[in-house]
Amino acid sequence: MCKLVGSLVFYFVCYVMIDVFCFLAIIPLFKLKKELNITSRISNVLEKLKERQVLITMIKGIGGIFWRTKNLDVVKKWYSEVLKIEIDNWNGTVITPQLGNETIFSFFTENDSYFPAEQQVMLNFQVHNLDEMIMHLEQIGVPLVKEREVSEFGKFIWVEDPEGRLVELWEK
Repeated sequence: MCKLVGSLVFYFVCYVMIDVFCFLAIIPLFKLKKELNITSRISNVLEKLKERQVLITMIKGIGGIFWRTKNLDVVKKWYSEVLKIEIDNWNGTVITPQLGNETIFSFFTENDSYFPAEQQVMLNFQVHNLDEMIMHLEQIGVPLVKEREVSEFGKFIWVEDPEGRLVELWEK
């Protein structure tokens, strides 16, 4: 009798563990409860997990943007005044992402005309309100390099920093 009770307890624990595993894997339990065969159920769960695998990137986010400049003081002043980025004594700042903010990482071919071919990298800053940014740029005399564009991705304008780098400003 003890062996029978022990076997039933063991089977029950296995059954519950498989149900918990299925639940955690977000697999509908009613499809898997057709039979009580544990081997079959585990095989079924593993198959469903393979179907629902999600590609997880190892990259958490952009850790920094670093580049050389010919005239550090002029560039620091421009980014501080024009884009309102407070540059600290160590010649940089920390921009903490806000909810809903995202970083786009994208490649362009050498001859793509989206930004100048001689420029290897283009910065894109998200702004809260593009209209307010345009008014600010007009007030301090910074011209737009390209006219405003509106697409399904948002609104965009472009300015040049003191060293001629095209900088994109984006309202999502």
